[in-house]
Amino acid sequence: MAWLDRRTGYLKLLVEEHRNAVLDVLAPYLTASSPVAHKALAPEDDLAANRPGDPLQMKVDELTPGFWRWALARLSGRRLEADSWRAGLAGERRVGAELERLARRGWRVLHSIP
Repeated sequence: MAWLDRRTGYLKLLVEEHRNAVLDVLAPYLTASSPVAHKALAPEDDLAANRPGDPLQMKVDELTPGFWRWALARLSGRRLEADSWRAGLAGERRVGAELERLARRGWRVLHSIP
């Protein structure tokens, strides 16, 4: 319904129909100067859809060379810049899979937060 940054006092209201209920619940944490956002959350702002390693996958895709350059590097024993990014991507996905196991205990995990 909403989120509150207690440090700054900023309140983001997601569902206008529940404005009064949200304000009642959060009243002890709000100051008189807490700005309330009135717009609903835009789909591109929703972090729940992010998958582990999405930004790294884009970097790997950007750095992965064409077949002949890749083959030449492999034959000469050289590592490509994309290799280290690919290793990081594998790590992010392993950690993401482990964190997702917390969902069975009621936790919600957000991945790839910019």
